[in-house]
Amino acid sequence: MQQVHLVEVFETEAGIEFCASEEAPSYLDLLKAPYSLALKQRAQWMAYRFAGLEISEMRELIESKIGRWTAEFRANEAPTRVSK
Repeated sequence: MQQVHLVEVFETEAGIEFCASEEAPSYLDLLKAPYSLALKQRAQWMAYRFAGLEISEMRELIESKIGRWTAEFRANEAPTRVSK
């Protein structure tokens, strides 16, 4: 958090103290933005969806979906001709 300037570190007689920096409120606002909240919901769905799968099952599922998407994109492409 210190590297991204969200906290400030102070050495005091009581020890090391941390305080939110001036940039911290803006960052917290971003975490509450609709996009961030929707992203969190999607991450939770993914975690729930894939939690019980073995790696091989996950790989098979992903490859089957990517293969289908690839076929869908190719179906919309115009055929190209090679002229000699």
